[in-house]
Amino acid sequence: MKTMIAASIALFAVGYAAMYFLGVFEGLNFHEGIAAVIGIILTTGVAIALMSLIFYSARARHDEAAHNLWKRSKSGRTRF
Repeated sequence: MKTMIAASIALFAVGYAAMYFLGVFEGLNFHEGIAAVIGIILTTGVAIALMSLIFYSARARHDEAAHNLWKRSKSGRTRF
């Protein structure tokens, strides 16, 4: 887990440096650049959190009950 976090931070730093050297933030002043970076960090954080919840749900089998209920309703045994 710690390795994955370190790799994510390193990848983010390399990506930000590449965008900086390619001139992506060239027309922005200091505050706009900080806002862009914060937006990227928050968007990435939300994406990582949602994917983590998906994997956790799949591993913990929380969605099995809903899936089984759906399978039974398709076969006609259970009606809503």
